Amino acid sequence: MNTQEKLKNAQNLVYFKITYLPETHQIESEWMGFINDVESSKQAYFLMSEFLSQYRCEAILNSNKKQVGPWPKIDEWLADTWLPHMQMTGLKYFAHLHSRNLFTQVSAERAFANIPKGIFLEHFYEEEQARQWLLRQSTRGLRR
Repeated sequence: MNTQEKLKNAQNLVYFKITYLPETHQIESEWMGFINDVESSKQAYFLMSEFLSQYRCEAILNSNKKQVGPWPKIDEWLADTWLPHMQMTGLKYFAHLHSRNLFTQVSAERAFANIPKGIFLEHFYEEEQARQWLLRQSTRGLRR
């Protein structure tokens, strides 16, 4: 698996990019444009799961800064299927970087409302704050 993957929609536009950062041992994912297709969203979430498993990471920076509009209706699937799987795969820290688009913000907050115990999620508007939060979490883990 490459350290970076991109997914394209039917119009051949990149809507999702994921990168493994070896220097911080974290994953960064980035959503772009208007995404209203459930299967495309699931494909991206499955790829996130593959990266987490492949690189054995605990932390993800998930950016919606370049996404617009509401998410597809996958709230139940995220809560019941994807998040528990991510927890079993090793996810502990999830920094969510919000879009300035109100519809995207509301969708994200609704989708991540039921986080399993053991996954720590924080919402951010500034990328540097999200990165610093993840860094603090990983350094705490080193001191345990």
